[in-house]
Amino acid sequence: MKRYWPVSATIAVLLISNTALAQSSQPVEMPRFETKENCDTIASAGGSRSERVFGTCFKREQAAYNALKPRWADVAPSIRAHCEKVTMVGGAGSFNTLKSCVDREEKSAAANTLRTFQR
Repeated sequence: MKRYWPVSATIAVLLISNTALAQSSQPVEMPRFETKENCDTIASAGGSRSERVFGTCFKREQAAYNALKPRWADVAPSIRAHCEKVTMVGGAGSFNTLKSCVDREEKSAAANTLRTFQR
């Protein structure tokens, strides 16, 4: 005797499956930081605004963003979450700090897989 699922159960399973697939295919967005304002703050830290400091800050932020954006979705979710929190410690986010954190965490994770305790 064949058993069939009730239509409502089949529909529920399909809806859950489709929802899970849709969520997993959603693009992972880069965080949004106020780069111009952050660089203005840094450039003005000495009392008067330094155009050189502002330009260097902005250039580094853009370079870090450009390097991180294409691989952001491939960064482990735990590393993304950790590094987003770390970069917000001072109040304003920084793509340069975010990229440094991600790079270091990924390198450490790879190194930790090779560690063995010696007895």
